[in-house]
Amino acid sequence: MKKLSLLILSMMITFFLAGQTAGTLDLSFGNNGITLTDYSYNGVDNYSYASALQADGKIILGGYSVNNLHQNMTFVRYLPDGTLDNTFGDGGIKILLFGGSDDRLEDLVIQADGKIIAVGYTSNSTNKQMTVTRLNTDGSLDNSFNANGMTLINFGDSVNAYGRSVALQDDGKIIVGGHITFTDQDPEINGAICRLTSSGVLDNTFGVDGIITHDILSLWNDMTQIAIQDEKIILGGISTRSDDFARFITLCRYNPDGSLDTGFGTSGIMSLEIAAGTPGYYESMCLTEDGKIIFANSISTGWLEHDLAVWRFQSNGFPDNSFGYYGMVTIAMGANSDANAVALQADGKIVAAGFYTNPSSGKDDFLLVRYHENGYLDLSFGTEGTGVVVTNASSEIWLSDQIFSLLIQDDGKLLVSGYAYAESYNVDFAVARYYSGLNIGVETPEQDTRELTIFPNPITEETKLVINLAEESIVKVEVFNAFGTKVTELTQHSYSEGEHQFRWDGGDVKAGVYIIKMTVGDMVYTSKVVKAD
Repeated sequence: MKKLSLLILSMMITFFLAGQTAGTLDLSFGNNGITLTDYSYNGVDNYSYASALQADGKIILGGYSVNNLHQNMTFVRYLPDGTLDNTFGDGGIKILLFGGSDDRLEDLVIQADGKIIAVGYTSNSTNKQMTVTRLNTDGSLDNSFNANGMTLINFGDSVNAYGRSVALQDDGKIIVGGHITFTDQDPEINGAICRLTSSGVLDNTFGVDGIITHDILSLWNDMTQIAIQDEKIILGGISTRSDDFARFITLCRYNPDGSLDTGFGTSGIMSLEIAAGTPGYYESMCLTEDGKIIFANSISTGWLEHDLAVWRFQSNGFPDNSFGYYGMVTIAMGANSDANAVALQADGKIVAAGFYTNPSSGKDDFLLVRYHENGYLDLSFGTEGTGVVVTNASSEIWLSDQIFSLLIQDDGKLLVSGYAYAESYNVDFAVARYYSGLNIGVETPEQDTRELTIFPNPITEETKLVINLAEESIVKVEVFNAFGTKVTELTQHSYSEGEHQFRWDGGDVKAGVYIIKMTVGDMVYTSKVVKAD
């Protein structure tokens, strides 16, 4: 390993060398890191919106397939290497028919005994009903769950009910979150929660006969997320004001009996206005170990323009101003981007995943963005040193692909899933695996860390870097702002053994946080620099 000593004046710096490049595809998985599953018979399209990991490392994907214009709930199970598991369903695939014209699976979770719980909704000639399904580990319906493995929850003949998210309580009870609309009046949208016992029947100790409906602040409440925080239930989503289409992140917390928890937000509700615009159908929410709430979606930047955004809220529902800019971070990529999934790594870093619209093709590509705990972009993620990874998962660059679910394996690898186009131009379930750089439980190369202290920090004007090389090396030094945009490149040349100096005139840049990234040979170092007013 090359020996490198660094002296950076006017700042305090710790440089970290990553043992492995994070954000690159794991080529041992599937076909060079990606698996597309096409189980079509002439024109069938398949969309995956949910995923879960079994204890043995097998991967469950859920969504729906389209055949003869009808949607059917679909499950697929893969072995840990990304190949289909033929011991599940029919050659690794299970398709369910509820009897409705359209049946969609929106989320799934795996019980401690390995059985699979899935939620969604089914359509009939009258309305839409929430669905909860339980499968055995081999993919067959579990007949001990509401007699036939399926529970339909009817909110009324004039009500459409959408199951969008699921969580399990420690006692095995099942929490389903979503929303309802009404077929006989204006398009009002209310939040909805159901709780079922472990046997698949509504729990009448919760809400009214196991059900809560909530007209939240008289907004259109497209509630899609559910989470359990210290036995209390958080329902989250995007709300819209009907008169001006202003958008809000809306979070509500409920007590275990279904009553609003008035200690959360304002009287149990946090509604944060973000921007006017058309909301997406998908967003994502997860909790940190200390109960903080991470929410990912997008923020409108103009007519039909939007950028991926991540918010963090304190455990009591109010924005966490220690994260990013007053609780929010966003990234401008010069084209539309959106987050459909978010997850928390073991080291506290936040990964958001969704899609980026490629300006060249006009089509969507897989997108991953990683942030530090404080909301700064993690420039050690990805090969370009921007904290951003874009992957075309389809067979051709002019075909779209999107991520809708994100899991973190026990070894730290990132598992994303959604849909992509195959060579047949049918839409397929798509799953890909990326290195995270964590390598948990895996022996990793020794990491090289240098810590040097120079005073003062923050900086106000010029900064000088003095590098001592033990041997001839190619050195590249770049400066990025906190949103991952490159501010300047100081050098990219081969330098001989010995001392070399570089200067960055920071006097012309705005006050804020900047990242210096230095690449020496195959080693990458990053550090935060604060520019004062």
